[in-house]
Formats: sequence, structure tokens, C-alpha cells
Amino acid sequence: EEDLLQERGYVWYSFSILLPGLCMFTSFGMSLLTLPLVVQSWGLELGSVAYLKSVAEVSELLANFPASAALLRLGPRRAMLLGALLYAAVGLPLATAPNYPSLAVAYLLQGVVVKVYNRGQGALMKDIPKHRRGKVSGLLSTCKFAAMAFAPRLTAALLHPMGGAQHIFFVQVGLGVAMAALLCVPSRVPGKVALLGASATDKLAGCEETAKVGRDSAAELTYAALLQDTSCRRDLANTSGMCAFVSMLRGAANILLTVAGLSLGLPASTVALSLTVTFGVAFAFSFAAGAALDSLGRRPCAALSMGLFLVGFGGLGLIWCLPGASVVPMLMVSAGFLGAADSISSPMGFTLKGDAAARQEGRLQEQSLSKDAVKQQMAKFFAVLDVILDAVGIVYPIVLGLLATRGSTCMASFAFSGHELCECLDLCVMKDEDASHTLNAIGSAVQQQLAAPLRPGLSPYFVEYQSWARQMREVRRIYRAQYLQKLAEVTEIERVNEAELHQKAQEERRRRKQAHLQRIGEDMKRRAILRDRKRIESKVNEEHLFQTHSGDQHSAVKAKASSSLDDADWLFRFTSDSKSSANFKTQPGLDYTEGILRLQASTLFEYPKLVVWKHVDKVVYTLICEPLDNPLLASNFLTLFVHELSDHFRKALVEEVSSRPDEVLAMLAFLLPGGQLLFTNSNLHRHLKTQIAQVLAQKA
Repeated sequence: EEDLLQERGYVWYSFSILLPGLCMFTSFGMSLLTLPLVVQSWGLELGSVAYLKSVAEVSELLANFPASAALLRLGPRRAMLLGALLYAAVGLPLATAPNYPSLAVAYLLQGVVVKVYNRGQGALMKDIPKHRRGKVSGLLSTCKFAAMAFAPRLTAALLHPMGGAQHIFFVQVGLGVAMAALLCVPSRVPGKVALLGASATDKLAGCEETAKVGRDSAAELTYAALLQDTSCRRDLANTSGMCAFVSMLRGAANILLTVAGLSLGLPASTVALSLTVTFGVAFAFSFAAGAALDSLGRRPCAALSMGLFLVGFGGLGLIWCLPGASVVPMLMVSAGFLGAADSISSPMGFTLKGDAAARQEGRLQEQSLSKDAVKQQMAKFFAVLDVILDAVGIVYPIVLGLLATRGSTCMASFAFSGHELCECLDLCVMKDEDASHTLNAIGSAVQQQLAAPLRPGLSPYFVEYQSWARQMREVRRIYRAQYLQKLAEVTEIERVNEAELHQKAQEERRRRKQAHLQRIGEDMKRRAILRDRKRIESKVNEEHLFQTHSGDQHSAVKAKASSSLDDADWLFRFTSDSKSSANFKTQPGLDYTEGILRLQASTLFEYPKLVVWKHVDKVVYTLICEPLDNPLLASNFLTLFVHELSDHFRKALVEEVSSRPDEVLAMLAFLLPGGQLLFTNSNLHRHLKTQIAQVLAQKA
């Protein structure tokens, strides 16, 4: 049965029942706060809110039989669609009602619409199997309470933008349209296997053969015949009794929580918060409560729900005896207990109705009735059950309204003593001008006590004590308001200081991070430069050694063929090894000496330097380089420069150099461009010699 149930898609079927109801539940949650505010704005007693609830129950009672007829003619889903459209239409008279009677008439119409919608929803609930009915009801209640927990906060937020509490009923129009749109979404209905199992399917197959007999006997099944069945009467009595009692407790909790908060003078936002706490707690536990209904049974869960309702109502009664600082916390605690009780009672109502409907349908199918006959009898069963529930629903709001009205008189007489009730006022922040005005009025305390009217039956001492107690309440209220103002100022200052400190800490951390990243970047750049310099030097050395090795292979032949310094490969043969250097030194007529010095930092040089020098024929050539420059490249350059000068000036080198320094500078500009040492091969050497000759010819 589990696999067949999943194949039929009962989860989506449950959501198809619930999703349109979310809009209605949201509207109900908004009306819990909107209706008392409207009644309060008209200057009526808050207990009259319960009378409007009674009016709605009367309309639901009268609409039971028309709703059953609509269910038979249209089917469950079309009946729900009709109810959704009418629900949207009823929002207009609710939002534009000028007085209390017209508002009661609008609620009368809304009760009829809600009954049509609920009848269709209840007919769909019987398709859920019994062992899953509690969990599905818990799922429905979870989503219901989620919508109702959101609704009071939405109402409090829309009070000022909508221009009044009554205009919030315009939201009901849009919610009704949304309900109708969701009902138009198709859903797959679970089959007969989900309802009754294999045995019930076999019975239904057998019923097809006796369909005509069933239709004939269905004409004789009226309301009287339905109530003559002992099992049906027992189911109606048990189900209606439990559901009526639970519905009465839930309705009283919703009404008393709002009326108690507003009668204490609490703002609408605080009352909305208490309703949000109630339905939020119900939302948190409703699914678990639905699962508990399947595992523990109906009676233990009902006993637990009644116990939680008792604690919640007891907390609401103790609010009047507590000091002012404990009013709001006690209200929230009571709201939490009422929400926990509602989380059990709401799915229990769905479950009990579904159980009774499934049992009644099973009894009808055992009588070999046709499908249409079963549908008619089930509609009549739901009509009788709802009549009983609506009759109870008419009575308890009236009683509750009378108790609330009488309670307000008793509370006024209790406040006449002037001690406990003074702390039940709202802890609202007073303006400075109001506080100063009240303090000036209390300054003449003695005159006020003496000027208090002396009524018959009251002693002068009691009249003076009343005046003094009233003055003390005002003083405490003013001091409390001033304390809250000062606390708010100090809190704001501390918050600003904390924000500034946090911002400064963030900026300091950001600055340190940037400095750290900059140091890392500089170190990476330095290492990259060192790697590039080493790579370039290694390549230069490798190329020089390659050319030197190539030159050594032909050195013997070229030494015989050339005795002058005009050979293009003299530079590399001269500095490649000691043999080539020795050849240059042993040339006749040349006095040759060379060396390398490393000078440390001194007054002459700020940083260490590398000095490469050559002494040739009474002339010393010196090249000052950086410590990391290639000494071999510097020595090659000096050798090249010496030979160039020797070739150019030929004779009297010292005298010519001193007298013709511009030609020496021209040669240096080509051989040492920008003061940088460059590797010179044979082709570049020939090109430079050509350029130098052209420049010097132009100068001549």
C-alpha cells in the first residue's frame, strides 16, 4: 500500500488541497489583528469582536445545506473555486463598511463563502489513507501556521501605508484571486487503493454489478435514515464533541490574545508580535504533532493539547496581576503555550473529520450503494457534522464576548485601587514636552489631592489616597520613559563608537595587508631581476666560449696568414685563454699589462666598484663597472678599444689622444652606447668600424 500510495502522488495531492488555503489562512491571520483595531477605532467594546465571530458562525450554520448541494453538483474542487471567487468579492464590503452593522452583514456573507470552500476541502481530505492522515494533516497545519504567523506582521506593516486598519481588507480581494488561480492547477487524485486498500477495491468492483439496486435504495436514504444508524450517530457524537471543544479553545485563544493585548494599551506591533509567536510555535511543532497523532493515537494528543491550552489561558489571566515590566514577556510566554496547543489541535481536527468520513464511507460501500449514492450520503454526513460544530461555534463567541465585556468592568474596578494595574500600561517612549508638562501638573500634588471630589460612600482619606496613587503612577511612568530615552541615546552613541572602531580596525588591517603585499612584490621583482641577470650572463659566457672554441680550431692557420691586428677574430682569440693573451703580449713594440681591481665603498665611490685596466704602450685604459658586471666582457671591450685607438692614431698615441679627444669620444659613443657593455661579435665589429670611419671622415 505504501508503494501504491507513493505512485498515486498523495504528497502533491495534499499540497493541491493546501496551496489555495494558504491565501485564506493569510487573510484569516490578518483579520485577527485588523478586526479588533477597526472595532477599537469606532469606539466600541473589544468584546464585540467575539460577536462578529458568532455572526460568521451563524452564517456557516445556515450555509451547511446549500454548501452540500453545491458540493454534489459541482464537485469538491469546483466548489472550492466558487468559494475562492466569492471570498475575493466579499473583501470589498468588508473594506468599505461604514459602521458595525454593515460590517456584521459582510461577515455574514463571508461565513457562507468559507463554508462552501471548507466543505470542498473536507471532501478531498477523505482521499488520504488513515495511517497517513495524521502526517498529512500535520503538513497542512504547518503551512497554515506559517502563513498565519506571517500575516500579523504584514498587517502591522501595512497599517500606515494603507491609510487605516479597515483598508487592509482590500488585501483579501487579491488573496481570493490567488486562491482561484491555484485551484485551476490540475492535480492527480489518489486512486481507490489509497482510500481502502485491495479489499475495498474488490468490493467496489462488486458494486458495479449492483449499481441499479444501489441507486434505487439511495433514494430512500434521507437525513432521518442517516441518523437512525447507530454507528453513524456514535461517530457524529464523538467527532463533533471533540472537534467542537478543540475549535472552541482555538477560537477563544485567537480572540482573547488580541483583546487582552489591546485592552492593556499595548501597541499594534506588540500584539502582532504575540500572534506571530503563537503561530510561529504552532508552525514549528505542527508536523511533529501530526506524526504523533499517527503513532500515539488521538486521545493522548487531545489530552496534551487541553493541558497546554490550560497553561496558556492561565498565563493570560495572570497578566493582570503582574508588574508592568513583566506584562509583555508573560504575554509572549502565554502566546507560545497557546501556539503549542494549537499545533496539536489543528491537525487533530482535520484527522478526526477524515477518520469519521472514512468510516462512514466504508459503511456505505458495504451496503452495495452506487458511487453517486455514496457521494450524496457523504455530503449529508458532512452537513450534519458541520451543523453540530457550527451550533457550538455560535454559542461560545457570545459567551466569550459577554465575559470580555464584564471583564473590562471588573478590570476597571480593580484598577480603581491604583497599584497593580498601573504597571500593565505599555512601555512606550514619551516625548520630552509631554514629560515636562506632566511633571509640572504633578508639581501641585497637594492641591490636586485636596481638590479631588468627595463622592458619597468614600472617606476623605480614601479619596486622597486615590489621588496620590494616580500621581505616583504618572511619576513612575515619566521616570521610566526618561530612563528609556537616556538608554536609547547612550546605546546609539556606543553603537556609533563601535562602528568607528570597527572601521578603523578594518582600515589598519587593510593598510598592513597592502604593505605586506608590496614588500612581497618588491622582493619578487628583485629576485626576478637577479635571475634574469644570471641567465643573461650565462648565455653570454656560453656564446663566448662557443666562439672561442671555434676560433681555436683555426688559430694555427690564421696565425701564419696574418701578423697584423686587422684580423676580425683577434678580440676573442686574445681573451679566450692564456695562449692568445701571450701572443698579444709578445708582439714586438708593445708594452702590455692588464688586471682587475675590486674597490670597496669609500669617499670616492659610494658603492663598491669593479675596475678593469690595461696598460699598453705607456697608456693605461681603465673601465669602472658595477660589482655584478661581467669582467670578461669588460676586458674584451678594453682590448677592442685599445686596438681601435692603435689603428686610428698609429703613431704618437698619447699626443694624438690628448689633442683629438672628440674622435676618442666618437669611438666611445659607438663602442659603449649609453655607457653599457654590450657583447660584440665579428659582424657587429665590422659595422662599428665602418660607422666610426664615416663619422671621423665627416669631422675631418
